[in-house]
Amino acid sequence: MKIALTVWDNRISPVFDVASRIAVYEIADSTVYKELELDFSGVSAFEKVIELAKLNTGTIICGAVSRPVSCLAESYGIEMLSFITGEEDAVIKAYSEGRIDDDCFKMPGCRRKKCCKENKCLK
Repeated sequence: MKIALTVWDNRISPVFDVASRIAVYEIADSTVYKELELDFSGVSAFEKVIELAKLNTGTIICGAVSRPVSCLAESYGIEMLSFITGEEDAVIKAYSEGRIDDDCFKMPGCRRKKCCKENKCLK
């Protein structure tokens, strides 16, 4: 399974739409390894999603993301885990261990339990 994380200064970048660096990880047989790092400087958020879809990315972990971009990712079958914060290594480890919903990974002000479980693309 491929997981993409938007990264800035070794942390999850605060906004997917303007993120210029994305790390792609592979998780196989409980082993996590970084597959590649992509430079998306000057690339639109929509183009980022399309490129990640071409790489067969299953999940994108990021900070905030606009609704149209999130909906595009979902249309490609990519799960968006947004409003995540933290150090890159800690976040990918937590994801691989099923702990990504821990409060310490929620962006300040995130109401994920209430709003992010809803599929806003269908409304």
